[in-house]
Formats: sequence, structure tokens, C-alpha cells
Amino acid sequence: MESVTIRPIGGSQGERYQAMAAGIVHGVIITPPLDVRAKNEGYNVMYRLIDLNIPFIYSSLHTSHKMIRERPEIVQRMVAAFAEIVHFVEKNPAKAKASVAKAMRTNDPEALQSAYDTYAREILDRTMIVPGKAVAETVELARESGSPVRKKPEEIYDNSFVLNLEKSGFMKEIWGSENYKR
Repeated sequence: MESVTIRPIGGSQGERYQAMAAGIVHGVIITPPLDVRAKNEGYNVMYRLIDLNIPFIYSSLHTSHKMIRERPEIVQRMVAAFAEIVHFVEKNPAKAKASVAKAMRTNDPEALQSAYDTYAREILDRTMIVPGKAVAETVELARESGSPVRKKPEEIYDNSFVLNLEKSGFMKEIWGSENYKR
């Protein structure tokens, strides 16, 4: 049996992919739409994070406690903008894919569909509620692996801004009352 050495490599996702293509490493973590290119070039997908049944939060808005405390109105506006983006992407797949095409410099329809399906359908939660259980499980996994996480899971995330949007009727206004359910 051959031994396997796992080592982190730097660079962007594209650079790591190129390292694999050049035979410098034998596997890398990539995300759509690069997964389609990899498959088309003969590489195998070993796993998809969403299929592993482990906690993860892919999309979120990060800010400091100071910003939340001192400028909550800016945070609230950013969360509202994020909600509008989620709606726009779901309702306008062609425009969303065109944006990905520009950012990723690809016009491969299969790659663009893979990216759209993954990010706009499989991973994204239109309610935008950070699942406390997933945060707690992630913190526990980090602690088990030796990371010194000092904060309690509930100190790491804040759903109040999304809840404010729900209470104000903003989410139902965007989605329509029959389409927005949590």
C-alpha cells in the first residue's frame, strides 16, 4: 500500500487546480463550476461537501462585534441587500449564470449550470437563518481537532437582523407571502 501525504497548498482555486493538472499534487478541493472542467479533463470527484452530512455554512455575511454594536443600521441594510440578491439569483438564473460566467471567465453551459444548481438551489437557504446546530457542531469539531475556540457557538452568529426583516414584512414583500416560508 502506498503512503499518502496530505499537505496544504496555497494559491487560488484555479492555481491549485493547475498544480494538480501539472502533477505537483494528486488532488485538490474545488467548487463549481471548476468541477465540470475537472470531470471533462478526466478527473474524478471524490466527494461533494453537501453529500457528506457534516455541518457547514457556505454563505454568510461576516462583520465585527464592534460594527454590530456601533453601526447596526449598516449591518441591517447589508442583510437586506443579501436577501434581495438571494431572491434575484433564484428568479433570474440566466443573469446569475452570466455573472458567474464573467467572474469565472467561462461560457461552458454545463459548468454554469453546475454552479447555479449548487449555489442557488442546493446550498443557499432563502430564509438566511444561520443554523445554530450547525455552528455548535462545527465549533465542537474544531475543538476536537485542537483549535482553541473560546466563544460559545451562540456568540459567533446573530440571526436578529434576518428576524428583523421577517418582522418588518420585508422577506414576504420580496418573495410574496405564499412563497416565503421558514
